[in-house]
Amino acid sequence: MPLWEDGKAVATEAGDQLGLCRVAGAGLDGRPLLGTIVLEGPDMGICHVVTPSGEAKELAGGLFHILQARPIGLAPKCAEGAVPDDLLWRVERFLTASDRALIARVVQDAGTAEGDVFAQLVEGLRSMDSCELGEVLSASRFVPHPLNALGLHLLRSLLAERMADARAAERGFDKHPDYDTWSRQGLLLKDLDDPKLGGEKGVQQLLRMASGEESEGIPELPLRWQARNVTVQENPDQQSQLHIDTFAPIVKVWVFQNPPGVSVDEGPLLFARRSHRNSEAKLRWMHAYAQEPASEARAEPSFRLRGCAAAREAAPDFIEAVQGHAMLEAAAAALPVLPLPGVRRTLVLADTSALHARGSGVPGRVRSSWRLAGDSDGGLKRLNPYRWKEAKHEL
Repeated sequence: MPLWEDGKAVATEAGDQLGLCRVAGAGLDGRPLLGTIVLEGPDMGICHVVTPSGEAKELAGGLFHILQARPIGLAPKCAEGAVPDDLLWRVERFLTASDRALIARVVQDAGTAEGDVFAQLVEGLRSMDSCELGEVLSASRFVPHPLNALGLHLLRSLLAERMADARAAERGFDKHPDYDTWSRQGLLLKDLDDPKLGGEKGVQQLLRMASGEESEGIPELPLRWQARNVTVQENPDQQSQLHIDTFAPIVKVWVFQNPPGVSVDEGPLLFARRSHRNSEAKLRWMHAYAQEPASEARAEPSFRLRGCAAAREAAPDFIEAVQGHAMLEAAAAALPVLPLPGVRRTLVLADTSALHARGSGVPGRVRSSWRLAGDSDGGLKRLNPYRWKEAKHEL
């Protein structure tokens, strides 16, 4: 939320609103180091802090938390008018019989429910009020609810994936020459200066293909890029733990330029190809994570690979595969994403609903990259994962 002072929103000289950020770590004498973060405009996402020595620093791309607050006693606003059919017609249209059987199998194997699991889940969805339905049909990373015992989180994840695939097919983006690789791997590396890419128009078309959208959330030309330099720290932060950003497909974008280039010393992105897809192994992992009291999921809804003991026990094969200790079709080992050899500028698109992390690197070294400027969430702006042009209600 933006900062306010004397009844007015605090802003930069350019008029962009500011919020509060806190540098990761204990800070000086255990006290947090606070700063201001730009919430909009070309400098969005930069955390400005002054160190105890008086040095002004800019942090971009991590190493800080964004602080949020709500007035005491104020409940979150419910989505108005949401009814069970808003969810159930999507389930009927986009989830296959195999998807439904998969949800039931994962739930039954976990022992969190018995009988006709999917029928019970649907019946539970019918009894939800508009506030609960609005939350389920949103981009909220985790929805605490008793129906998670019947596979609610699995349904949300699979439905979001199927609808993303359907949006791409509906608009013909599944015919793009890079679509199969993107769909299977969740990662694309392209030579930004290759004439075959088609310049900025080619990049824009790649973004459309990855998002399944013709215009919504797609940056206009000319594309604006902003430097995002991350210094490797002595003490790794949470971004150094393998994790998923969210349950639904999203697109992050980087450009690595050579020089200076990026090597393992600069703590590059670690990425587990194929782990963006909702395989049975990944669903077992997420289902265990989502069970009550779900304290880990409530505290950090960007699930950590090893962040929940129950999830580690439920899907050891998945965890071993991501860590590179086993072979599994559901996920490749998390490996460094490095620039293409001999290429001046490497464009990277990644679906960070896959397992990924910031590499360790050598403390003090800087990973230099370029990100799309503005309100872009580090790539493409996150939209409602259940959007569809035939939806009865605008989400």
